Amino acid sequence: MIHHAITHRNVLCGGLIYAALGAFQIAHAAFVEPEPPPGFSRTTEGFHYRGQWIDTSARSTAHLTVSGKRIPIPVDMHMGPNAAKTAARFIFRHPLMIPASILAPLIIDRFIYDGQNWVELAPSQQTFPISDGFLWGHNNPAKTTPVFNNSRSACDYWVSRAIPGEIPNQYIGATCGRQIIEDTLTSDQFRLVFNGQEVWTYSVARRGPSNCAAGWHITPQGCLQTIPPNQTIITEQSFVDRLAPSIPLALVPNLLPDNLPIPVQFPVLNPEPYSIVPVYPAPLPRSRALLVPLSDPLPIPHSNPQQWRQPLLRISPSPTLTQPFRVSIAQFERVTASAAGINQPILEDSLTTDPANPTPVSNFCIENPNVLACAPVPEFDIPEEELTTRTEIIDYQPEHFMSGGSCPRIVTASIGGQTITIWDTPQYCQFISSYFRPVLLAIAAFTSMMIVAGGFRSV
Repeated sequence: MIHHAITHRNVLCGGLIYAALGAFQIAHAAFVEPEPPPGFSRTTEGFHYRGQWIDTSARSTAHLTVSGKRIPIPVDMHMGPNAAKTAARFIFRHPLMIPASILAPLIIDRFIYDGQNWVELAPSQQTFPISDGFLWGHNNPAKTTPVFNNSRSACDYWVSRAIPGEIPNQYIGATCGRQIIEDTLTSDQFRLVFNGQEVWTYSVARRGPSNCAAGWHITPQGCLQTIPPNQTIITEQSFVDRLAPSIPLALVPNLLPDNLPIPVQFPVLNPEPYSIVPVYPAPLPRSRALLVPLSDPLPIPHSNPQQWRQPLLRISPSPTLTQPFRVSIAQFERVTASAAGINQPILEDSLTTDPANPTPVSNFCIENPNVLACAPVPEFDIPEEELTTRTEIIDYQPEHFMSGGSCPRIVTASIGGQTITIWDTPQYCQFISSYFRPVLLAIAAFTSMMIVAGGFRSV
């Protein structure tokens, strides 16, 4: 009788071990690439987006197909720092396509398009005398030429060519200094400076009205009201490098056609809400995980109080340089004390705690509610009159003890057009049948032999 009890105990322990090992469900994380938002493109120069912009950012939607269901994933895109260079390059190549009201503040006094080339404007380094509205010459009427458009120019010319008699010999080489008399009807007088001292007075006479208006510049090209800046034909790269730093990023969408992609930074999936206080430039928002329900909540057997579990799919952003929209997906179960679960995709950090406050359950029992080790302990002090009985006829069909049986099939799901393995049950089943099963049979055989040997010894 004792040996039979030991045998039953061994068989029960073996069954518990197999049940525990065979019931493990291991969820695998997988990486997939959702369908990018319309208008998003990737080139050797980086990421670009064509769409509607608000200030310096745009919001669109990527899509991931999970078991035939199309799941939307919000995406934020922010302009890249080279967006201004894209606008400057477009202006250089299409100078007549930009509205003058938008373009003028950017290029006025800096660049001009002459119909064929972009020209860079720079302040002139030359200085020219300014006309006072009259012609001036030597104070001797016999010397009629040359004449000048202002009195100082006439003074400088004739003093530099002075002969003895007009200026004392010892002062030859003096220059025209300050003007001491200004009489536009007859003559203007200047004090001559020699060795730093004023030594003589020299006069120049008016010879009539000038053809150059007062205040205009006297240049070799004629009288000009303003001195034109230096003009140099500029290359595209120089134009972009000089203009781009002055273009605000918020102005870029107004400078480019709607169908032209704009450079963007790394796209942000499932972004956090915008800050209430606007910050410019706005920092990139934080990415968050998205939870997708795979079915309605299911009741957990033998739970008291009653609890419910719902299989969910966690979609977490996991981008790379070559796959900016890549996400990792993993299945898990959420246990609550309410039958009301999640019925649409929701951001994980916006998921509130279950108001019913369910009783904590170990992770093993949550993932394996049907395992014998997680079953509640039954109550045996039930009154006999409340017990119900039922008679069942059991028909046992013998089977070969050494038969191999079969392993469950792989549990898969179709996500993003790809078949993803959720539970690779054959892998663990094969491990159990190939390695654990022979060991278990050997132990059982050895235990049986010891039991039989002990029985013979007791006879």
